[in-house]
Amino acid sequence: MKCFKIVLVFIFIVSSFLSSQSNSGLLISIQLNDADKLNQIEKMDVPVLHINDYELITFVNMEKLISIERIGIVYQILDEATGMDKYYMVSSKKEEDISYKLLGEKIVYEGLSFAIVKNISLTDSEAAEKELKVTELLGQYNFKNQRRIIPDNDFSLNDSIITQITSSVNSDSVRFFIQSLQDFQTRFLYAETRDSVASWIKYQFMKMGFSDVQIDSFQYQGTWQKNVIATLTGIYEPNIQCLGSSSRAQEAIQRASQIPARWLPRGAQA
Repeated sequence: MKCFKIVLVFIFIVSSFLSSQSNSGLLISIQLNDADKLNQIEKMDVPVLHINDYELITFVNMEKLISIERIGIVYQILDEATGMDKYYMVSSKKEEDISYKLLGEKIVYEGLSFAIVKNISLTDSEAAEKELKVTELLGQYNFKNQRRIIPDNDFSLNDSIITQITSSVNSDSVRFFIQSLQDFQTRFLYAETRDSVASWIKYQFMKMGFSDVQIDSFQYQGTWQKNVIATLTGIYEPNIQCLGSSSRAQEAIQRASQIPARWLPRGAQA
């Protein structure tokens, strides 16, 4: 009986080791400045850990890395990882270098006021004391090409392209967002939950890989209200995406009307 238990433990250890090895891969940054290759990157179904207008940080296995090299996509290896490793985005409200606040941590990527850290040891209380926000990067969403290149001989958006776009919508994610917001009960502008809703929305944007996410405060009839603004540079002109958390949109609409036209997507109106 004792030998049987030892065998079971050995099998469990071996299987765990093989599982972690099978999930191993590389954390890489991919340059997004070559528009002709973006469609091919999308077909690889690589997860988004962080993205901006010129760079994508993602996790790939060796098979996908070989495909990236074969296509000729410019990339840089940031880190080697197993299935047990986790990555976190650590950001600051201030536009400052935060590396001095992360001494002893393994920083694999640094931005203007944020860093991506591997297997962070910083506790929530320590992060709060240093005025840092820590968000685990789960890579729940795959890269989608916002600069889709249509062949020169195709001058219309055919059904296959429309089908491809609509089929990329994840119904489980839609249900999750709707149900999560519904769980807050009312999101009325005077509700006590309004700050929690704004914080939750900001957290969801950061999980999607947005690093430039701000909470914009404004006064309405003597109360402080909040809008969550996630910024992603557009293809041709800067594009600000704003999601308000209040059930009254009048103030948000008034503020949107003050946005310069050059900040809006083509065809959009303030």
